[in-house]
Amino acid sequence: MTERKLTLDEANSLLSDITIHTTRLTRQNVTDLKDWFIAKFTTIPCHQSVTGHAGALLTPAEHLLHNSVPFAIPTHPGPLILDPNVGRAEQANLERQHQLLVDRYDTYTNLNQAARAALERSIPRQYRPERVMGNSQASWPPEWGAAQILKALCKRYSKLSYKEREDNQNVFQSPFDPSQPIEELIDRIETCQRIAIDAAIEWTTPQLIHQLVSRLVPHQIYAEPIRRWAELDETDRSTWQQAKEHFISEYETHLDHVETSITSGAHGYAHHAEGTDDDNVSLADTVEELGTAFNVFGQTYNSNINGLNDNLSTISNATQTNTQSIQQITQQLALLATQLQQGHPAPNAYASPAPPTYVAPPQYVAPPAMGRGSGYQSRGGRRRTSQRTGQRPQQASHQGAINQYQPTPATAPAGAIQPYRPPTGQQQQRGNRGFQSNPVKHHNNWWACYSCGFDVDHQSHQCNNRKPHHQNNFSRTNYQEYERMGWPFCRKGMHKNQLPSL
Repeated sequence: MTERKLTLDEANSLLSDITIHTTRLTRQNVTDLKDWFIAKFTTIPCHQSVTGHAGALLTPAEHLLHNSVPFAIPTHPGPLILDPNVGRAEQANLERQHQLLVDRYDTYTNLNQAARAALERSIPRQYRPERVMGNSQASWPPEWGAAQILKALCKRYSKLSYKEREDNQNVFQSPFDPSQPIEELIDRIETCQRIAIDAAIEWTTPQLIHQLVSRLVPHQIYAEPIRRWAELDETDRSTWQQAKEHFISEYETHLDHVETSITSGAHGYAHHAEGTDDDNVSLADTVEELGTAFNVFGQTYNSNINGLNDNLSTISNATQTNTQSIQQITQQLALLATQLQQGHPAPNAYASPAPPTYVAPPQYVAPPAMGRGSGYQSRGGRRRTSQRTGQRPQQASHQGAINQYQPTPATAPAGAIQPYRPPTGQQQQRGNRGFQSNPVKHHNNWWACYSCGFDVDHQSHQCNNRKPHHQNNFSRTNYQEYERMGWPFCRKGMHKNQLPSL
């Protein structure tokens, strides 16, 4: 299309059908409005851009998606001053060049003025970001062109949420299906770039090229095109337009090679089968069959990739679970090692304990009978006398009564332990405490106390709340021998066989 000057009336007519908005703009409204202006400006030819005057509205990153160089805003060349010594032909050439520069500047100015007027008709005053308050209306700064206004609208209404940014990034980096044309990959990358540009998080040209090449590397059919791309001079592979042209050309060459191979094979087959009923073999059918097979290959490839991702996710979850279990076991082993160093071995909760050292049961002595007074030391009431000696028994304190039951190690075999004899008038109370639902200890140790039970913070010889028949040598390792001999030790917490989590 020939480049020509566009008047202001022509520019206003071109943009007269703009959409009028009456409510607050959305991101889609801004995107549609920007696409509408770009389509209109593209119809006006420009010597420096394949997208016409749309380069005046696009950001540099957007313009470089379709052009090799940034768009330069036309400027007024100023008055023409001719050298009187120059010939008439040269003067005429200089006048034509000067007028061309003036026409380009006027076209840009008229388009920009008409676009600003169209935007003021389309966007209500209250929805114009960064507007300047006037006497009768609120508008944008007077020096702003259409590009600055569209940029402000995108900044206000085209913000991306964190989830939307992440989704756009995932689409940008998603694998490429080699059964699809290369143009599909290029269009996907450019679409993601436009979304990122509106949110002011666009990628650079080297990043776009790297993304394109990275998506092609896993596929063997693009191995040679990638190698030839890397062998080009730096100046020949520095723009996005150069990358697109190179790989589209390589893809078309690949298609031509495949078609030639199919044609040659079909020709040879037809020549070999000349004179038979196979002459009606259709090359179009063969190409269609190969295309179907290629699509099936692409679907199988995607299915395999999805299955591999699922397997990797399962392995990752199992590894994390095993790591947590190993950490818990390591912590419990460290605790057991510490207890062993302190001389308190922890038993196996699921195995029978080793036979305990024999503990001789003490001869039980009944505590002194109390009279009618208030206690052992009371003077009131009667005091009993011994039936044999006629003497009053010596009074013993509560501590003394406890000391009478301190066990002493014996040398007799374990089988010689005598059964426990409860005091006269008392009935031994034993029995199952019923089902215990919580097997986890409160205290992080394997200690046991004759008088307090199996979930305690001390051992038998450290007890401060002893029963009259308390046994200092009682522990978790020998409680079964005491149980066999009928000793009424405290069974509280005996069912707990797990240490608390650290």
